[in-house]
Amino acid sequence: MKVESLTPSPLPLRGRGATRDRIAATIAKARAHGVLRPIAPRLRATIAKARARGVLRPIAPRLRATIAKARAHGVLRPIAPRPRSGRGEGVRALGFTLIELMVVMVLIALLLTIAVPRYFSTIDTGKASVQRQNISAIRDAIDKYFGDLGKYPETLQDLVDKKYLRSIPVDPITGKTDWAVIAPTDPNLTGVYDIRSSAKPADAGGTNANGS
Repeated sequence: MKVESLTPSPLPLRGRGATRDRIAATIAKARAHGVLRPIAPRLRATIAKARARGVLRPIAPRLRATIAKARAHGVLRPIAPRPRSGRGEGVRALGFTLIELMVVMVLIALLLTIAVPRYFSTIDTGKASVQRQNISAIRDAIDKYFGDLGKYPETLQDLVDKKYLRSIPVDPITGKTDWAVIAPTDPNLTGVYDIRSSAKPADAGGTNANGS
């Protein structure tokens, strides 16, 4: 007669491996539904744009120069290494874990993603405001020139020569005085009737060609 064992079979234990698999499956599912998007490409593009505009500069040379200057003045002194306690004493060694460093890097990346675009937007808005003011000043000088002499200036330099302007204002979008000249609509008149920015619409930071 065969006697079956009444001892229950051991249940599968759910350890770290199972938890890691569930987390990986959840992240994969979220990425498949478009909830999580990779932050690395956007972060690289933001940092490259910041470096191209001179916002981010390498800190290593300045840091080395500062440390060397501090050591020369005796501010920094070598510190004796602290004795590390044994593993058996239960004291944690000095330093950061890999997870802590990754959390800090993610937080820094999020702050850069939020702050850098707003900074560039503020710069573009300021340039557009200065451009409108410069165009308004040139148009006012052209009107005064026409009111005094009964004709429009042949070039913008005529406004400077006749003391209507101290100098030709610079277009902040292009960084030059290469304003686009608009001729008068009256065929009997010649010269500079109006001006507009010579920058392309994509470079104008949201303003149109007339700067208004």
